[in-house]
Parts: sequence; C-alpha cells; structure tokens
Amino acid sequence: MQINGQLKAKCPPPFLVNILRDPDAMMQLLPAGSVLEKSPDDTYKFSVVKSIGPLRLTLPGILTITPTGQGHGQTMTVLASHMIGGKVDMKLRINIFRAEGQTNMTYDGDLDATGLAGRILKEHRTRLNGAVKASFFRLKLHAEREFAKKRALAQNATAAAPASSD
Repeated sequence: MQINGQLKAKCPPPFLVNILRDPDAMMQLLPAGSVLEKSPDDTYKFSVVKSIGPLRLTLPGILTITPTGQGHGQTMTVLASHMIGGKVDMKLRINIFRAEGQTNMTYDGDLDATGLAGRILKEHRTRLNGAVKASFFRLKLHAEREFAKKRALAQNATAAAPASSD
C-alpha cells in the first residue's frame, strides 16, 4: 500500500530532524497506549496496542531512522510482527527542507502487511494515509511547541542579561 503526504512546520529543518530522533517526541507517532524505548544502537523498540472491535492486538516491532545523505532527508523503517497478528513492513522516505520561508516535510513509501494486520489494513486502506498524516501532524505540533519554548527561553535569557558598560 502506498503512503504519502506533506506538512509545513514552523521550526527549522535541523530542529525537526532532532525531534524525529527524540523518543518522547516519537511517541506522538504511535497510538495511545503504545510503548516506545530507544535502544543503545539508535533503534526504537515499540509495542503498539490496538483494539478492533472485541479484538485487542499488541504488535511489537523495531523502528529505525537513518539519514539519507541528502540535506535533512531521513528514511524511517518500521518492522513489526506477531504470531497471530501478522507482519507489517513499512519504509518511508522523509524529506525535510526549507522553501518559501517555511519548513516542509514530505513523506512517501510503502507498507506491506500480512496476516490479520494485513487484512485489517487492506479493509481500512483509505484511512491509512490519514492515520499516518495525523501521526506526523501530532509530531509537527510537538516540534512547533518545543521550538517556541526554546525560542522564548533564549529571548528571556537575552532580556535578563545585564547590559554591559563599555
């Protein structure tokens, strides 16, 4: 299944890339009730808990984010599997760049799923792009809030600094 979209953010590209590497911020991408922890090898181990009707599925997996070597581009890879729930493989190319005074983030990639997860995702494929976009939107809002806090702290520190006499 194809996944793609774009967002604009009110923070510089390097700040958005740093947010993508922050475990607390990465939680914005996962459904409520999920668990995420950063491993020493810079991968993220996660467990997504999703209820569909009377069925409750816990899907453990690994998420990696690696630079593409082009500007602020990143590649996000998600591998998850469950004996009953099936297997989910997703690879997104994330391009973060500055244009027309704004930070833009585009993403596109593929998701392949088998088993119960595959059947559910195929049934709801029209909602899949919307769900991914909503996750990135939550991440964008988190990045903008954090950037605004950082900028306010810097302005307060500048305003509080004693004037030097020459």
